[in-house]
Amino acid sequence: DLAKSILSNGVRNFYDLMLLNAMGHPGPMASIPEAMENRDSINKMWAKKLHPEIHDILKSTYGVIVYQEQLQEMWLRMAGFTAPEAQEARKAVAKKWTHLLKTIREKWIEGAKKSLGREEADAWWSKMETFGRYAFNKSHSVSYCLMAFRCLWLKAHFAPEYWAAVMSDCHPDKLVRYMSVARAED
Repeated sequence: DLAKSILSNGVRNFYDLMLLNAMGHPGPMASIPEAMENRDSINKMWAKKLHPEIHDILKSTYGVIVYQEQLQEMWLRMAGFTAPEAQEARKAVAKKWTHLLKTIREKWIEGAKKSLGREEADAWWSKMETFGRYAFNKSHSVSYCLMAFRCLWLKAHFAPEYWAAVMSDCHPDKLVRYMSVARAED
């Protein structure tokens, strides 16, 4: 199972659960090993390699862009975007509006190269553009984790009622599978 393999990295706190939830789909999934390696790093070399402002923005996700809010914060702090410009840039990247990306990239490079240098600004843009297509809104990650917790609690403490609710609203093609899983857990 995909979820089990993602969670095999270990969850130390609610923030890790949010991070793994947000990264547990195609695109960001490729960055899970980097995030977990950074998290588990004894000497925290990853943190020392980051610009202090970027470290401040990405420290909760171990130096990896995970949330849309992180993209916006980087644009605001590192490149001088206004809040509305950062919001529009986030939307353009998330929706893959290629006709707007060139202008956003130019504004990012022009602003960020002052503190990062051109090469590092280009490298961060590449990460932003790629990861931004899949980045979660942080509140979505929180709500998905809370919903999963509640469902698991119901499944653990009220299994028959939980399965009755699942099966009453599922597609008929999945009914046999759910019944098999419910029986196996009984």
